[in-house]
Amino acid sequence: MDNTPPRCCAATLPTRGRERASKFAELCRFEREAATVLSLPLVGRVAAQQPGGSFMPHSNIEPKTRTRAKALRRQLTNAEYRIWNLLRSFRRRGARFRRETPVGPYIADFAWLSARIIVEVDGDSHASDAGMKHDERRDLFLSGQGFRIMRFDNNDVIFAEEAIDVELVEALTPFLLPESRP
Repeated sequence: MDNTPPRCCAATLPTRGRERASKFAELCRFEREAATVLSLPLVGRVAAQQPGGSFMPHSNIEPKTRTRAKALRRQLTNAEYRIWNLLRSFRRRGARFRRETPVGPYIADFAWLSARIIVEVDGDSHASDAGMKHDERRDLFLSGQGFRIMRFDNNDVIFAEEAIDVELVEALTPFLLPESRP
């Protein structure tokens, strides 16, 4: 371990008493030790591994992708808004979906990272040849990362919301906590 004092070390700051300096030095030591701890995986509290044994680091996301995801979070379509409300209803049973989440070079509409489930809402652009080829490459990458992808059409989400809810319940039940009765 490097013994050179960091910039914030008590020796570089004017102090008012030994007690204050020793507390500050203790904080500096704690910061140095915390900096050597490995970063946590992207998936939150559950330390899920990718299929090869490696953890998925949060730093593998390009800044451009991260910025685009942030912008998309502010521009939900009507279908995305409706499915977001359906997914949020599973929170009390342990589902932790995120909106417009970067996963590698792609942005998932809704992702529950620890359960490795992605929910996509497809509009008209996904029906074109180019859109279908892009979705195929994307699904291949995401399934290679261990994700299960569920796709729903915009019209299905808007006009058959109950059917979507039934399909979500069926797919998510193995990952959910049991319902608690009040």
